[in-house]
Amino acid sequence: PSHLCISTRIVIFFENGQSGFNVEHSCMDGTPVARINNWMLDMLSNKKIDLVSSSDSNLPPPTPIEFVLSDASKKKILNVLEYSGYGKCTIKNEFKTSPDAIAQLIMQLGQYKLFSRGPVTYESCQTRNFKPGRTEMI
Repeated sequence: PSHLCISTRIVIFFENGQSGFNVEHSCMDGTPVARINNWMLDMLSNKKIDLVSSSDSNLPPPTPIEFVLSDASKKKILNVLEYSGYGKCTIKNEFKTSPDAIAQLIMQLGQYKLFSRGPVTYESCQTRNFKPGRTEMI
């Protein structure tokens, strides 16, 4: 496939006409993604982008990664997948907060316990209805 890399965004074009778009979301929300995709489609349809051939067609095929875990590790992984102490209704109705806020606090606490310092925290909020309207972070 041909590809066009633009920092945190990559567009891949295949010989059969299919394409794919991958974006690292922290730098933008859906509106700029749609605008850049529309711009790219316009550039392609008007032949304003030079489609180069694949940079290296001799890459080895990908191979699966096999994880070797002890039974104890497997059990610990499975234990964290289900917590029955309380759920989103308790968080909303009794704790009077959002489940997302609790999830953020849990991730921050986990990082603090691992590294003895608080993490960089990203939480998006929409201000699109306000001028000039975009995704901000808290």
